[in-house]
Amino acid sequence: MPDYGSQPASKPVDFEKDPDSVQTLNLNWAVELDGETISTSVWDGDGLTLSGDAISGSGVSVLASGGSNGSIHEVKNTITTSGGQTFAKRLVVRATEL
Repeated sequence: MPDYGSQPASKPVDFEKDPDSVQTLNLNWAVELDGETISTSVWDGDGLTLSGDAISGSGVSVLASGGSNGSIHEVKNTITTSGGQTFAKRLVVRATEL
C-alpha cells in the first residue's frame, strides 16, 4: 500500500494523530457480520507502525505510531468471518503535530 507522503488525501481524513503519539484505531464490523463472528483480522499500512491488534466482539483495533508531520497514510483492515467471508475497510490517517 503506498505512503502518500505530504500529498492531499483523495478521500476525507478519518483520523488525525500526532507523529510522536501512539493511538488506537478502531473499526466496527457489526453490519457486515450479520450474525457471524470475526475469525481473523489483519492490518496493513505504509508509513505507520501498526501493532497490538485485537478483536473484541464486532470490533477490531490496532495501535498506530509514527508518520511525519503532514503525511497522509492509508491503513487497511481485512477480516475473515466464521462463515468464511472476507471484508476490507480502509482508513485515511493524517499525521500532524497536534
